[in-house]
Amino acid sequence: IGLGIPAEPLFRSRDHFNQYGAATGRFSSSDPNLQQVPSHNKEIRMLFKASPGCILVGSDYSQQEPRLLAAFSKDENMINAYKKGKDLYATIASGVYHNNYEDNLELYPDGTLNPEGKKRRGNCKSLLLGIMYGRGVNSIAEQIGGTIQDAQAIVDNFYKSYPKVKKWIDESEEFCKAHGYVEDFWGRRRRLPDILLPKFTVRYKPGVADPSLGDFNPFIGCANRQTNTSLIAQYTTQVNAAKSRKQIDDIKAKADKDGIEIINNGGFISSAQRQCVNARIQGSAATMTKMAMVKS
Repeated sequence: IGLGIPAEPLFRSRDHFNQYGAATGRFSSSDPNLQQVPSHNKEIRMLFKASPGCILVGSDYSQQEPRLLAAFSKDENMINAYKKGKDLYATIASGVYHNNYEDNLELYPDGTLNPEGKKRRGNCKSLLLGIMYGRGVNSIAEQIGGTIQDAQAIVDNFYKSYPKVKKWIDESEEFCKAHGYVEDFWGRRRRLPDILLPKFTVRYKPGVADPSLGDFNPFIGCANRQTNTSLIAQYTTQVNAAKSRKQIDDIKAKADKDGIEIINNGGFISSAQRQCVNARIQGSAATMTKMAMVKS
């Protein structure tokens, strides 16, 4: 007795590909999500079948995002690695670890396994992806399985070897701070308004009236009446001058008694700063992929 494969599929579903399913402009897939089908189990992939007269195509670019980083930054060392047909991650590792290119390949020239070279190459791959995805040193340390000090040293050595990458990252953040958006390689914009937020937002709590207005009715005789913002200005000055979290907490507690709330925008600003580079790299990859699909 054997297990037969049913002639008809167990279920039917029309998959949806969303043109802008991600904020960076990437496709997303739903009902079901074909982008999350496990690749290590071929039997699972055999569960999916294209509609009659259609085929399923899986394709990918080789190091699409690192190549875009090289094109954006115009860093000669990265570009030359591609021109010479070298492995970019091994090339980066030779600069970071100050050794020979061959010492960072997964295999020695005779074809035998190079465990340490594979590890160094993997570390630099994690480093580069971390930089492009806007990850901090803590996240990179976790990715490579090392200490924060180790990760910081690797990052510092990378920027020394590829200074134009660091320059491009800084310029991307400065442009976004000035304009509130960044652009991909072809000019498509991603707006990041949170980067323009002040460090702290100080305002009267919802439902709390400005005491300086008294019983003022805004709909009657409101000519030349303005809100007295001296209390807002006072707390804004204090919180911006605070040097520690305790000082900030003390100021917020005092402001709360006056009906004023202080919102720390640091997390929103940091998130927008991290997305400056990510939006340009991933956004460009998304645009490139769609252009290729249209031309194919």
